[in-house]
Amino acid sequence: LLRFAKPDGAARYLEYGAAVQAHLDRVGATIEYAGTLGHVLIGEDGDAWWDMVAMVRYPSRAAMIEMVTHPDYAAVGAIRAEALESSALIATDPLT
Repeated sequence: LLRFAKPDGAARYLEYGAAVQAHLDRVGATIEYAGTLGHVLIGEDGDAWWDMVAMVRYPSRAAMIEMVTHPDYAAVGAIRAEALESSALIATDPLT
């Protein structure tokens, strides 16, 4: 879940998206879905809601940690940090 920094966070996040692709490829991760948020159908609507949702599939949690702790990722991570006012990273497990 992503909330962009004003005034140009959305544009900076697009830069991050382009820059992070090589790192995702290196650890075998794929972007499954990304989209902007529209209307709240169930729940409270308000300024606290997110601007965008992105779902990335990593082969493992270790792969994600490997990616973000790799020295070459630091510059890319800085772009992400500048782009966002707030975010929530939620690890999930598939239902079987």
